Amino acid sequence: MTSMWRLLLLASHFAAGLALVVNINKRNSARVDVRTKANGAFGIESIQINSGSLCYLMGAKVKADRYKNFDGLWTVEDSLLELKRLCETAKLTVAGSDWQSMQTPLAGTYFGLGKLDEIAASIAETGARVLVVDEELSPGQQKNLQDRLRVQVIDRTMLILFIFAQRAKTKEAKLQVSSAQYKYMLPRLTSFLSVGAGMDAKGGGLGLKGSGETQLESDRRLFAKQLNKIDDELKAVQGQRDLFRAKRRESDMTPV
Repeated sequence: MTSMWRLLLLASHFAAGLALVVNINKRNSARVDVRTKANGAFGIESIQINSGSLCYLMGAKVKADRYKNFDGLWTVEDSLLELKRLCETAKLTVAGSDWQSMQTPLAGTYFGLGKLDEIAASIAETGARVLVVDEELSPGQQKNLQDRLRVQVIDRTMLILFIFAQRAKTKEAKLQVSSAQYKYMLPRLTSFLSVGAGMDAKGGGLGLKGSGETQLESDRRLFAKQLNKIDDELKAVQGQRDLFRAKRRESDMTPV
């Protein structure tokens, strides 16, 4: 399989992974609330949100010093209010919000299992299609929450990237957004592609790599190569901008 065909296949599988929970839960609606837009080498540089999609917000107040996320001047309520405004900027409709006080986040799902039951009940009651978490989730946490709650899960970082992508107008701004999105998605390839592509992600046993694991490594290299290409192009654009500014300053300083 040529690199270009592999890139296209990779794009389709990653896009399928992002919309996985919508495909699973078709009985509620066929509408995809969070999806990718194919407009680049991988087809996933621009992630789209359906205008008006119902979302439920979830925050956390972490007490342990190592993970502490609030002080006396900034509260979890303040952060959720800011998150609500970000959702409105991204054209999401907020159906409700909640937060959990915890000592430390759970490695697998971030929130406690009892709280997850409450979140599931609130999502069912409000009809929300997207859960927006007011923290940065690990790829595993994001996938585990989607599997358990059966809604699309995005974190604060992904939401901000949505907004940046919507507002990027210049070539430099669009490249910056593409670079940020690639860096965000690169560690999430395992979560989405190992299932979406039907790979044997666990390997072949007896200490040997499975075919899927080898393919995943190849996909990661292709993805990283495209990221490097974007970063190189961004540096070139920034260099041209700096050169133009330098010449303009010299022109302004030239005596008449």
